[in-house]
Amino acid sequence: MFQEVYEKLENKKKKEILTFIEDVIKPNELDEENTSVITCPMDFYPEHRLYEIVDNNVMPPARRFFVIDDKKKDITALEYTSDKIYSLNERLGVYLNIDNVKDYLKFFFSFSRGRHGRFLIVDSVDDIHWQEEPPLAARRAIAGMITPIEVLRIGGDNSFECSACFVFKDSLVRSDVKVSQDGKIEMSGEEILVEDMPIIDDSFGF
Repeated sequence: MFQEVYEKLENKKKKEILTFIEDVIKPNELDEENTSVITCPMDFYPEHRLYEIVDNNVMPPARRFFVIDDKKKDITALEYTSDKIYSLNERLGVYLNIDNVKDYLKFFFSFSRGRHGRFLIVDSVDDIHWQEEPPLAARRAIAGMITPIEVLRIGGDNSFECSACFVFKDSLVRSDVKVSQDGKIEMSGEEILVEDMPIIDDSFGF
């Protein structure tokens, strides 16, 4: 999930969601007993939540993500493209402010992929998926380079000018990120902080 506040659904709530997504995932089927449903709020899409559906019958577990409205009438499957998110923004009416723009950034980069791969936001060294743990001195040095997402200023067009750190392939990168009111993302001033880190390749992690 893209944020720390989430809820694992059980019993009636879980069955309701699995029944609702049946038509979307056909011809695939889910075994309710071995499927987990996790959800979290999305303040930038009012009256909608993000749902993670985890099929534990296969290894590794298969994960699907959906944006569903609170009345259970509208559903969108996330496809890991920025165009899909921009289309969702236009259809649902994205609502961005100083309090939720960081969550939007985490959501956007969690569920989109650029031409050259994924940029995964890291707020601390603990967010990095190590293939093998680096020596303690190296870990501390990397930790000292990472700064959490920061909103630097609000532009005259009400866009948010931010700074964030990312893992891109095997490198740690810092970049400026502009978020427009319609949810469009522009990156600039990318700076490579560390290269050749022993991390898990996330290219096929979705």
